[in-house]
Amino acid sequence: MLHDPEPMVRRNAALSLVRFQDDAGHDEVVSMLRPTPIPSPATGTLKLRLKPDDTVDVDTLLAHIEGPSSTLEVRSNVPGRVVKAMAADGAAVQQGDPVYLLDPSDDEVFEALRALYLIGRPEDLADVTAATGPGTVVSTRVQQQASLTAESIRGRNR
Repeated sequence: MLHDPEPMVRRNAALSLVRFQDDAGHDEVVSMLRPTPIPSPATGTLKLRLKPDDTVDVDTLLAHIEGPSSTLEVRSNVPGRVVKAMAADGAAVQQGDPVYLLDPSDDEVFEALRALYLIGRPEDLADVTAATGPGTVVSTRVQQQASLTAESIRGRNR
């Protein structure tokens, strides 16, 4: 399940493994702290729907791709917040081109931090700091968990 094409399946599998002190999903957990590019499912003309700071959930309609014979929907496969559109409204895009960049949702960051509290490595501290530092939009509980996670990682590696 750690290699499933759907990010939510991979994420849930990685988080579940932590309960068994298994860090096989470590890289997936760390990726939950990073922005996610959302690719175009087809070649065509991009019609954007959302703007920066809009909140999205799994399956939220982000944009349309108008092709010569049909229009396809671009939907989010992760929850989060729109950082920016990666292409202009009305631009021509190729299949696989990034359409939006999404920051992870507060809940995703919180769960990743809880997991890293147990399986985090010193090299993860930069991601912990970046996910909760200046310019990020996170709750007080996420900031508190980031502190605890960083403290736990540092304590394990002294």
